[in-house]
Amino acid sequence: MNSLLFSLKGIRRISLLLIAIPGILYAMPDLGDSRVVTVNAETTDVVKAKPLTTRDYVEQNLYLDFDVDSLVRANPLMTDEVTGVEGQFRALLYRVGRRTHLDSDSVRVVDIKSAEDINVSDRVYKWLVTHRDFSGNSVREKRKEWRVKGYRIISREINEAYFENLLDPTVDQLERIQSRK
Repeated sequence: MNSLLFSLKGIRRISLLLIAIPGILYAMPDLGDSRVVTVNAETTDVVKAKPLTTRDYVEQNLYLDFDVDSLVRANPLMTDEVTGVEGQFRALLYRVGRRTHLDSDSVRVVDIKSAEDINVSDRVYKWLVTHRDFSGNSVREKRKEWRVKGYRIISREINEAYFENLLDPTVDQLERIQSRK
């Protein structure tokens, strides 16, 4: 009799879970995976966790997929948001920056060959390839023009402060952003 009750309880729990999952998936907003939904199988309660931050996306190497063009038009670096899509954008900058180095000509080059290299969707990678010269060739051409005009060009490595500010904007940085609005 106990095994029958145990089986019925197990079936009841599974059926409750199967009933709850489609409702949860339907109710979830499309926020680019910026929210995590947890289902308690015992009570079928839905608990919404806090939005994911830039640090979450970077440290957990979470997959990035968002509409970069519309986000760039909104100028996400002028906000103090480090969650949701803005957090994904900052994580993208972090990942690209970490794979950037100066070559022998002091030109920044990026060592990214595919979307999988930085765990992003194809549409984010296509945007990067379209808007970023990974090889540095366009910079080399511009440098020639600038040197002819007498400009001195100095390139530096990206420092740790840049990466830390992407993860957690400092109070000072947030005050500067607020003053620009």
